Amino acid sequence: MPVPKATGATYTPPRLAAFVATQLRHAAGQGLGSSSQPLRVLDPAVGHGELLHQLLTQLEGLARPIEVWGFDTDADACDEALRRLQTAFPQHVYHLRDGDFLEAVVGVRTGNETRLAGAGELPAFNLIIANPPYVRTQVLGADAARTLATHFGLTGRVDLSHASLRALSTVLSADGHAAVIVS
Repeated sequence: MPVPKATGATYTPPRLAAFVATQLRHAAGQGLGSSSQPLRVLDPAVGHGELLHQLLTQLEGLARPIEVWGFDTDADACDEALRRLQTAFPQHVYHLRDGDFLEAVVGVRTGNETRLAGAGELPAFNLIIANPPYVRTQVLGADAARTLATHFGLTGRVDLSHASLRALSTVLSADGHAAVIVS
């Protein structure tokens, strides 16, 4: 099934997701288990949850509680990811939301509909794993592209993935780690 250009949806194959999750876990090191505070994990475009599934597999055995956050503008995909993750890892707390990550961060509407995923500020995340959407300026729309460019200080042809990278940097904790698949 072809992926509509307007959504930028690209589902991560399991082998690539496993590789990225392994690299993120290795980069984060042993310090992840040394706190009693919840470990906050984010996937800003969760899809069917493959990246989160692979990362949670890498994090098994940590004594620390884990809060899993995710966003997706495809409500069915978000529901499927939540069911899949809760079945495989029932011990974690999940905050998967049908909505746009950028809208949750900065209130910028990037699609045809307004579906605010979460009001207020997001917490700082210890780990971010992402395969952000790739939507070109021509598809995104001039108004949305201008708003994103202005908010994030972007120039040239704005791609939704550029804005996503900037937004991710605003919610990553000072000692956090991120692994992002980019073109």
